[in-house]
Amino acid sequence: MKYNRNNAVKGYLLVSPLLLGCLVFYAVPFCMMLCYSVKSSAGRSATFVGLENYREMLQNEMFLLACRNTLKFLMIGLPLILLLSYVIALMLKKYVGRYKVLKSVLMFPYIMPIVGTVFLVEMLFAENGASTDFWLWLGEGVRSGWRLLGRLVLQLFYISGKILVTV
Repeated sequence: MKYNRNNAVKGYLLVSPLLLGCLVFYAVPFCMMLCYSVKSSAGRSATFVGLENYREMLQNEMFLLACRNTLKFLMIGLPLILLLSYVIALMLKKYVGRYKVLKSVLMFPYIMPIVGTVFLVEMLFAENGASTDFWLWLGEGVRSGWRLLGRLVLQLFYISGKILVTV
């Protein structure tokens, strides 16, 4: 295909709003975040502290716990999402004409906002959650198992939502 200057200009004109939007909404805030992250505070009275903020962050137990939990979540969720997405896609392809209601039911976890899901799981399965008190009479072992069940329910909501996106 021959190079045509007129087509190249049209292409750049079509892509320019996207490039401008990426620059304004992604690159500029990212550079601002990098500048703020090496200062002691935001504003005019900020002093340069270098990588001290990052050292503090990497020593913070809550941050490390969040990183570990996210890593566990991804190590369990990602393979399950891929496998189950493939299986469900094959099933839906085979039975797509017969079970239209099934497709609607499978979309429910995706439609349900993640914040509402987390709130529901927290309300039910937290240490002092609504349903946990009911299980206290069974003993402490069941209580820790109940928290594990809460994590599994949250993981299943996450997986089912991601599966439907890939299906």
